[in-house]
Amino acid sequence: TNADGTTVVTEAPTTDTTKAKKNNKTARSNDQVVVQVLNGSGVQGAATQRSNDLKAKGYQVLPAGNAPETRDGTAVQCIAGYEKEAEVLVTTLNELGVPAAVEPLPSPLPAGYDTAGNCYVLLGK
Repeated sequence: TNADGTTVVTEAPTTDTTKAKKNNKTARSNDQVVVQVLNGSGVQGAATQRSNDLKAKGYQVLPAGNAPETRDGTAVQCIAGYEKEAEVLVTTLNELGVPAAVEPLPSPLPAGYDTAGNCYVLLGK
């Protein structure tokens, strides 16, 4: 009660729960993610092998290709809105023994990238 005897009315504090729910959405299931593996490792057949590994994990996989250039380290690049899926893909690659990190997707897409993809794995040395 207040000092004057009236009942204290408390309102629940407004929170950003609605925003948080949108931002913390769960990732799409693997079968809703279209991945292209591009070989920048210099090891012949590496992209095909990783494509088969990801297909076995339930991903939709586009034909493997070559990265625009040889690179150090493996990267996952996804289109806008697929940030959570990029994180899951990095975890999946780590489980396969391929350390990877998320990188921004270049715009425009470099030569060799299939525009049908949501995410791209660039294999590095």
